Amino acid sequence: MTDYESEKKLKLIGDLVSNSRRILSNEIAFPLGIHLMSKIFRWINDIEPLDFSSNDFFEYENQLDTYPLGTDRLKYDIDKLIQYEKEISELNEMYRPKLMRLCKEIINKFST
Repeated sequence: MTDYESEKKLKLIGDLVSNSRRILSNEIAFPLGIHLMSKIFRWINDIEPLDFSSNDFFEYENQLDTYPLGTDRLKYDIDKLIQYEKEISELNEMYRPKLMRLCKEIINKFST
């Protein structure tokens, strides 16, 4: 790994920690926060895999693939959004406890 890649990986790990804090403190919507975590994990894995399992983040994100996130939601009819919200809430019920624990584990393991 080059010095540049090493520095980039450290910055991305810091982004994981920061985003984990945002998720746990509700500064970011849970689905959008987990989507961002998955993106950061992919960027890290492109450099060198991290000694931390990201499978649960990817699994949740794959379940969300059919739903609009963030400002994309503004393009949808309100009745459709309400239906999506119910379905997303069910996914959150299944995944939130485990993903919250993983976010806390990321903070504990990688905070400086």
